[in-house]
Amino acid sequence: MNNAKYNLIENNNSDETILISHRLRGFDHHDATVNGIVNALDNGIKNFEVDTRITKDLKIVINHDPHLKEHFRANNFISDLTLDELKKIKYKNNSAQSILTLDELFDLIKNHKTKPHLFLDVKEFGLEKIILQKILSYQLDDSITIISWVPEVLKKIFLLNKNIRLCFSHIPIGNKARFFFLKTTLNENNICLKKLLSPLLSRYSEFKNTFHYFNEYNSEVVNDNNFRNFLGKDFSHFVSGFIDGELLNILATTKGIVCVPYKNIDVNFVREYKSRGVSTSVYSINQEDELIDYRKKIKPDLILTDNHKLIR
Repeated sequence: MNNAKYNLIENNNSDETILISHRLRGFDHHDATVNGIVNALDNGIKNFEVDTRITKDLKIVINHDPHLKEHFRANNFISDLTLDELKKIKYKNNSAQSILTLDELFDLIKNHKTKPHLFLDVKEFGLEKIILQKILSYQLDDSITIISWVPEVLKKIFLLNKNIRLCFSHIPIGNKARFFFLKTTLNENNICLKKLLSPLLSRYSEFKNTFHYFNEYNSEVVNDNNFRNFLGKDFSHFVSGFIDGELLNILATTKGIVCVPYKNIDVNFVREYKSRGVSTSVYSINQEDELIDYRKKIKPDLILTDNHKLIR
């Protein structure tokens, strides 16, 4: 595959597809380690995505899941431990490395000759001001996109600084019957159905620690006063139709992006958002033939991949 056109951040009107390393997978034994980031940057990777989590003492670290069990020698939730406690826990296959902080990540990016574009997925609500302050102090505002499944995160960043590019992750559901079924089944208030379905799912802990929202773009459930109650949780938004209203305006103003599962959309989805001034990113395509075919047929602006071989 010709890598050149996939590794450059282009403007919103570009016809090229940007390929993004999802979670920096494949550049080390584990996601988003110091060794993995240095390896990726040394190999010329221009675009990559990682996730933030909040510790018990309100420090920001880099990890996709709210818990440690996938990569570390512990099963704790990150929100139950302080940063000092987390730093004592090592990776399963590398006893020399511990969890990365946001400052350490920014240091690696700022000082590397590659000057990559970072897609930072903010998983939890509440520390937007601190995240933004760090971005500005490291002078990374021109080379970062903030992603979130929580509209409140994007709104808060936007109110603080309208120059940061923003991206809203969600799951578009075109079929009204399926949307209604999911809304009925996964609603947080539907305790009986949730308990009934939970044992049938392979990732039970993730399911029970996920809040499912349905077209609630400005929910009053998550706010500055109670954000601690949501630490250690994940969020999923199911959207029927296209985003509109205040959230659409925020995305369009920042030349923003919607990030969705690649199997849930078609070429009309991409065209519709482009007409609204919003780019489309999809996740995660890991086979080269599928990626090439999808790019030709659907033509999204960005594609996330877990396959490091596609972007080396």
